[in-house]
Amino acid sequence: MNTLPVRIRIGEEGAEASVRRIHLQLAELMRHEHARWRWLSVAAQVPAPTPLFSALLNYRHSRGANEGASEDSEEKIRAREGIRRLAGEGRTNYPFTLSVDDLGEGFGFTAQVVDSIEPMRVCRMMHVALASLVEALEGAPTTAVSRLKVADGE
Repeated sequence: MNTLPVRIRIGEEGAEASVRRIHLQLAELMRHEHARWRWLSVAAQVPAPTPLFSALLNYRHSRGANEGASEDSEEKIRAREGIRRLAGEGRTNYPFTLSVDDLGEGFGFTAQVVDSIEPMRVCRMMHVALASLVEALEGAPTTAVSRLKVADGE
């Protein structure tokens, strides 16, 4: 599956209308998830040598660390016998990557960013922005997206 470019404009459009528009845009993009990279770069109309992406938002369906452990078959359990994880490290080519892990009942955030940006601040801002969006959708869905809170008074 390819990483697909999305441009989301933030303005005076209401929160509900904006979420619905972005949902339709993402659904439309899914038709192109297996498109060739060359086609994607031409379709995005980004002039060379500008990178097609400068940031990546990765939404992942995840399960909790202990959740589902009892669901493994005997065969899967035997296949892992004697295997021990020594270390793990995530890497990215993007200067700004934010991964949102959907844990089923809650979310987790992981930021991989250049040294000049503090990853925990990025995660806090995402938490505040999503909480503000949910609050608007539940109580005032016509609130302009540009007026949603994205940072606490740190």
